[in-house]
Amino acid sequence: MNHIAKGLWIGLVVYTVGYAIIFGFQGDLFSAILNGTADPFASNFFNLMGLVPGFFLMDYVLTQSNKKSAIIPFLAGFFGGAYAILLGYRQPRSSRVTHPWWAKFILILLMLATASVMAAGFFQGNPISYVSLFFSDALVGIMTIDFFVLYIWSVVRAYQRSRRWYWSLFPIIGFGLVLFLKQDRR
Repeated sequence: MNHIAKGLWIGLVVYTVGYAIIFGFQGDLFSAILNGTADPFASNFFNLMGLVPGFFLMDYVLTQSNKKSAIIPFLAGFFGGAYAILLGYRQPRSSRVTHPWWAKFILILLMLATASVMAAGFFQGNPISYVSLFFSDALVGIMTIDFFVLYIWSVVRAYQRSRRWYWSLFPIIGFGLVLFLKQDRR
């Protein structure tokens, strides 16, 4: 495991255990989402967390490892978030020389879907109520920190990959743009 990824992973696990000890694992966001009664900001944030692993899966695909089993943590990221994704990163790898057309197409779709989910959350929902949920709902508290860990990791990966890494400072969509533009660090 990459040293930075390992540090982020350990920090996430410590946070989760600490959150469980202090606040417990109570919460009803998931049932509110299923019932359609959740605040649109929280609901869209939950949806966003379903899209974010796609960017890291594309990062893996574009930097392919020789072992086929190496894809497992990236696929598991759709259910386990940063807990699974960070386990997949070994050493910083350089990307392929060219990106196939389908990879660019998938990256465009991911960026558009992510932008629309983010916009819907901000324009339809209430970020202030989300902050109060952060301290009262375990899913929101842990999912939010999971997002921030993946955001930090996306900036690190972009820095490892590209001279235009600063695009990744725009959360997640910027990382997709760095993957799309494919600039070697050299």
